[in-house]
Amino acid sequence: MKELTELFDWIDRDQGGTSDRLNANCLQLKSVCSPLSCRSFPVMMDPTPAVVSAQWLADAIQNKLVGPKLRILDGSWYLPKSKRDTREEFNQKHIPGASFFNIDECCDQSSPYDHMLPTPSDFSRYVSDLGIGNDTHVVVYDTSDFGSFSAPRVWWMFRVFGHSSVSVLDGGFKHWVADGHPVTSDYTKPEKRDFQASLNQSWVKSYEDVLQNIKTKQVQVVDARSGGRFRGTDPEPRGDIQSGHFLRAPRTTTCCRLPATSPGMSVTSASGTTPTSSSTTPATSARTPRPVCGGRSGCSDTARCRCWTGASRTGSLTVTR
Repeated sequence: MKELTELFDWIDRDQGGTSDRLNANCLQLKSVCSPLSCRSFPVMMDPTPAVVSAQWLADAIQNKLVGPKLRILDGSWYLPKSKRDTREEFNQKHIPGASFFNIDECCDQSSPYDHMLPTPSDFSRYVSDLGIGNDTHVVVYDTSDFGSFSAPRVWWMFRVFGHSSVSVLDGGFKHWVADGHPVTSDYTKPEKRDFQASLNQSWVKSYEDVLQNIKTKQVQVVDARSGGRFRGTDPEPRGDIQSGHFLRAPRTTTCCRLPATSPGMSVTSASGTTPTSSSTTPATSARTPRPVCGGRSGCSDTARCRCWTGASRTGSLTVTR
């Protein structure tokens, strides 16, 4: 928790404030957030926490709160080499009341590239069919052994389309099962609602934007893939992609991949060290105030970092498309 406290202190100083102002605008969300977000640790004021605990969701299900105002989504997705059928896994068992969010379907089907953002109208239609409206609190999880892998991608999609009432389930499905919470194979399609998406363009950079940035160097571009893929020593999962990285794209470690038991968090810099007040600072430094994540699938690793560190509340990261 020391590292996280220092991170938030640094973020507040970088935004031109003080730790006193940060504390004055924070709220302890002990009843709804994950264990790592509490423990006398300030979370900045936000109508919806970026992370909710398994116990919070279990209580909501038991109290029959799942419905138009609360929807649960299984956003599981894996690389083809894993040979996992996420739809079939959902059909076999999922959190009661959950619906399946298919990342392969909710994307720009006309693009030659994988998982490019759909249009606002297509996103609106897709999530409306899942029973989600603009006043719905959405909780997303996935079935990854890491506790969270693709769910933050879905979280980011809702945020980029103007929906802030969305949270990631702490520890994901693995944590849920380990805690003894119920699962089911039953599924009832939710009644359709009306969701109106509004694209927040500041959260997305185009190919042209990133190409121009190679010249202007106005933003820091971060590559959130594995080290081997970044260096070009490991093959890309898709054969039509050249190995390596583009100019001025430093790699960041997977700084916030939380284990399913969620005992705490490690925040590391690109060199793999833990930031302290006297060492390296997070990517959102005064020199590079708005890091841009490069990733063909929407960069779940960096989106996950936003969820766990609270950076989602600073507006300090944009994802390339």
